[in-house]
Amino acid sequence: MPELPKDKFIERTEPNVENYDSSLVEVGNERVLYITIPYKGCTQCPKCLFCGVQEQPDRDLKIDKNFGDEVLARVKDFTNVNSPDSIVLYNGGNILRPAEMFQETVLVDVPDFVASHPTLQAYELEARVDDVVQFSENLKIVKDNLREKKLRMRVGIEFFDDELLKRHKKGVDTAQIQQAVNLLNKLGIEWNGYALLGGLDMSREEARNATVQSGKFMVDNKAYKVSINGVFVTDRLNRGFAERIYVPDYQDLVFVLNQLCTHRDVEASKTLYKVGFEEEDTRSVVRFPYATSMEKVREISDKLRGFNLSQDPKILI
Repeated sequence: MPELPKDKFIERTEPNVENYDSSLVEVGNERVLYITIPYKGCTQCPKCLFCGVQEQPDRDLKIDKNFGDEVLARVKDFTNVNSPDSIVLYNGGNILRPAEMFQETVLVDVPDFVASHPTLQAYELEARVDDVVQFSENLKIVKDNLREKKLRMRVGIEFFDDELLKRHKKGVDTAQIQQAVNLLNKLGIEWNGYALLGGLDMSREEARNATVQSGKFMVDNKAYKVSINGVFVTDRLNRGFAERIYVPDYQDLVFVLNQLCTHRDVEASKTLYKVGFEEEDTRSVVRFPYATSMEKVREISDKLRGFNLSQDPKILI
């Protein structure tokens, strides 16, 4: 595959990892507050070939009670200003790992705050599937501390195919993925799975079929949401791999969504399909490298946001 011109890629902007950040997004009738906190980086780095998150952004960040108390204070501040229905706490890595986040804050303090807050109905975290299994007892603690409020998890499935997981150095296999989603369902935790479109040494047909396969797996295993994200070339992925990456085009995405919407109807599922990381956030949606001009970016963004809201694939035509 020839290397695509640089101007075909819409670069992803990483959050300012030295500071806290928040954004309020309306997802249907729900006001979701995304809170990004300072982070040391993913302890899994640099294994996963598809990931664009920076490696070890702040090596000197001290993970202790002082940091945990600071995170809690910022969560309270952001929440009280915005009055959201739910919050997503994100640290750019594995928030259930003690090396990356002070656990008392995640497991006890924030859930206690959510449980007593008048507008909050849900608390959402992101984790690798192997962390879901390893720290399942901690998830039970979070659920207990939330009392009547919901716990939601975002988990990276990427591909439900052992060969593709190995090719992209994900570090888990399909058996571990199945074990993790079984646990989440058993615990009554709503989960949102990430599916990847495109990747290393993939043909158009393989890329499409792999994403459809991953999405069907999630629907069949009761995901409340399937988030489909296109591969985009980053500096890290450019290190010897750019010419081997299949970057999807708009028609790939249309094909996948049509296939999955048909499957969902057949299964009478309530699973939502979403394009991009943050639902209606245009900046996330246009990470898909389809656009050669800002006019095209806006056109595609409008169609994708329209699909996210309506779940009607006809909007994409």
